[in-house]
Amino acid sequence: MLPDVLETKLSALAEEFDFSGGQIENIARHYAIDNILSGNDSIDRLREFCQNERIDKTATKRIGFNNY
Repeated sequence: MLPDVLETKLSALAEEFDFSGGQIENIARHYAIDNILSGNDSIDRLREFCQNERIDKTATKRIGFNNY
């Protein structure tokens, strides 16, 4: 899905992140759109999209008033 990215860089990302096929598709789409709009095709930008796609299940979010 990312033919312009070197395979060695993709392998490094694959070791760092564990994504489903749908998540990989989302990342590839964001990367492609960003590349078209801004011309930014850096691996750092791709890593940023990977970090944004990651779902952190350990974080809890509080909603409403401050609970004591």
